[in-house]
Amino acid sequence: MTRKALLLSLAATLLLGAPASLRALPVIVDVVETGGDDERDAEGNPFDTIVAKWTGVTWNRTVANEPTTGAVGTPFTCGFFGEEVPAFVDRNHEWTGATPTLLIPKYLLGGEYIMSGNDNRDNPSYSLQVTIAKKSFVYMLIGDRMGDGDNANPPNHPNWTGDRSGDGVPDMQWIVDEGWTPVKTGHNRHGNPDWPDHIGVDESADGAGPGQGVNQWSSIYLKVFDAGTFTLGAPDNSGQNMYGAVVVPYPEKPIVTAARGDLFGFTFSILDGSLTRVKADTIAVTLDGAPVTTEVTKSGDTTTIRHRVTPVPPVRFDPRRCPRLHRRRHAGHRARRDADLHGRDLRHPHG
Repeated sequence: MTRKALLLSLAATLLLGAPASLRALPVIVDVVETGGDDERDAEGNPFDTIVAKWTGVTWNRTVANEPTTGAVGTPFTCGFFGEEVPAFVDRNHEWTGATPTLLIPKYLLGGEYIMSGNDNRDNPSYSLQVTIAKKSFVYMLIGDRMGDGDNANPPNHPNWTGDRSGDGVPDMQWIVDEGWTPVKTGHNRHGNPDWPDHIGVDESADGAGPGQGVNQWSSIYLKVFDAGTFTLGAPDNSGQNMYGAVVVPYPEKPIVTAARGDLFGFTFSILDGSLTRVKADTIAVTLDGAPVTTEVTKSGDTTTIRHRVTPVPPVRFDPRRCPRLHRRRHAGHRARRDADLHGRDLRHPHG
């Protein structure tokens, strides 16, 4: 489609109203850890692999330089998700871009997140009860080595049947059973659109900038939860990295989640907001000021608008239909051939 003015008109219906004070509250209200190491020193004080923390929570370091550089007893507050934030409460590991040019996906930036202990990665009874204040996208960051020990492909590749934990159930089978889906925007270090998006892990926090010092990679999975409490299960990832979790509030107003087009049309996908929904029967599209026919479908919270035009096949020249032009072209080719032969004879009299 050539560069034209495209206007997409959306009429939306307000469904809910919420006080501004409620919207300003943190999204993660509480996290209850079960089956974690919850280590203690001789006096019973939390030490090393402490219980999970989350955005906005402050605690004093129990081991020097964990989760970031600092002395024992100095405070640390878990902030919002972004480049080079600490990954675990008991390691000086950082989440970062998959490569220096493939940074953390924008949809994760600024989200609230959970820091658990990396030593909990092989605890079979481990779980997190997470309570959120509003409908949200929840992203799981799952180590690529999970299930098959190979970081050259996605977790538990290729069909999620690997059982390295040896309990008779594929590792992290709950991800499949509970309907988590891989996020596939092509944002992975393999450049494979059929594999999940990537984020990197700098296991020594020694990389000089985003995407630097990466030792391992995690793939990104998504599920939407309403306000309330949900459960994250056991990591089943012995000797490797614990998972991460990022919570991003669902948009209050509709947003365009995908837009693509070519010479023959375009497609838009629009996600309903938590407060406002798209009314599919009120959508109108104009192109250069003129209305165009579209196909509008709605599935769940997503409205898809498609417009396609039938390509006109190119007209192929048939010289038999224009004998005069054909003779002229033939004569021209013959003249150029004679000239080429004459020139070659002059340059190479013995050739």
